[in-house]
Amino acid sequence: MKVLLTAVTTGVDTNMGGPTGVIVKIMKGLSTEQRYRYSTVFSFLNYVSPEADAQVYKNRRFIFSINKFFSQFKWHKYLYFLVICIKFFFRLRHKLSLSRKEENLIIHAHDVMSSFIYLKFFKNHYRYRIITSIHCVGSFWKEYGRGENNFFTRFIKQCEEYAISNSDIITFPSRGAANLYKQDFSKEVRRKLESDIVHIVYNGIDYDFINNALSEQTQENLRKKYGLQDKQNIILTVASFRKSKGVDFIPNIAKALEGEADFFLVGKGELEGELKRQISELNLKNLLIIPPIDRKELINLMKISSVFLSPSRETVFDLVMLEAMSTVGPILLASDIPGHDEMIEDEKTGFLSKPAAIAQKIKFILNLNNAQINTIKENAKNRIVNNFLSQKMIENYEKIYLDFVKC
Repeated sequence: MKVLLTAVTTGVDTNMGGPTGVIVKIMKGLSTEQRYRYSTVFSFLNYVSPEADAQVYKNRRFIFSINKFFSQFKWHKYLYFLVICIKFFFRLRHKLSLSRKEENLIIHAHDVMSSFIYLKFFKNHYRYRIITSIHCVGSFWKEYGRGENNFFTRFIKQCEEYAISNSDIITFPSRGAANLYKQDFSKEVRRKLESDIVHIVYNGIDYDFINNALSEQTQENLRKKYGLQDKQNIILTVASFRKSKGVDFIPNIAKALEGEADFFLVGKGELEGELKRQISELNLKNLLIIPPIDRKELINLMKISSVFLSPSRETVFDLVMLEAMSTVGPILLASDIPGHDEMIEDEKTGFLSKPAAIAQKIKFILNLNNAQINTIKENAKNRIVNNFLSQKMIENYEKIYLDFVKC
């Protein structure tokens, strides 16, 4: 059996979730199984592996030059996207031509546009069955268009509806993600998304990597680097700075806990200027914004934190929260929304809260005794090991592949 893993993407993040991160984990898992072979198709990458840095950066320089050129035009974002879709079309055509004699080939698309391109232009000729895995927060057309309603977003929506309507199997990383996604479509498309072709495959983490990354020396260096030697109550958030992540709640939460806790916000994004303005207006001394850091450093920063906070308004299935849980360092506190409630068992493996009550919930957590804290951390670790490891995710995808072959 051969699996062709695809994504319309210009870069690769082998450390986190999203299309390429999940693809890398599937590749690693399938490489240990002799009954499987795999291949990949991306817009600008020939292959993906943690060792492919030189190839990635070479491609990124080229990609950034294209993006810079298009930035002078009004519709630059969409023109740029059109270029990477066209590039993907030709790469996919070449890969399929090399695989035309394959009998048990499965297309596993990790975004709706690579699914659309195969279904629209190649399915009638090759007739390979396709799995479409959705990793975005809500629909792709709405996420990419950021709420804009123009010719391009309407076209992307039509492509997305075509991909969903014609896929053989659709997967989501959580029930919350599936419910959030279908809200953006017509009744006809929603019926497809409520049928038995939809599967939930939770993302998973590399638990061995987390354990190997933990280092007391690194933790001590981080305490010195950020002046944490005398700080006891560290509240950590790791997120991209956009509205769906709820990072704009954090300055007011930090203000309510001045003198009681220190907040660290790791990431970057479009709301960074707004966050800095809030910090200045509130004269906050207990909130520090940190640009993205090395993953091993981040894991050790999680370990020395008291609370890992995720105040998202919407979520798919946040792998960084799973990583925080797996360090057995902080207690998780997340907004009470679909997706989070599939990861956290409230008051057993962490806590869920409405945004308005987060400050009070943090105070509650900081006043727990050691026995209560240790029980929650142990429960969280067990939940990770039993449900959210990469191997579990790969096994669930394998079941779908094998069912395809039997049909």
